[in-house]
Amino acid sequence: MEEFTMLSVMEMKELIALIQKTWNKRVGIASCGDI
Repeated sequence: MEEFTMLSVMEMKELIALIQKTWNKRVGIASCGDI
């Protein structure tokens, strides 16, 4: 169970990283548009 939990945590971190990348791109475009 511990290994499964660790794997899940790593997968979650990877998903969060991808979401943050796409989010930063959207926010960056929106920020440039606002400015």
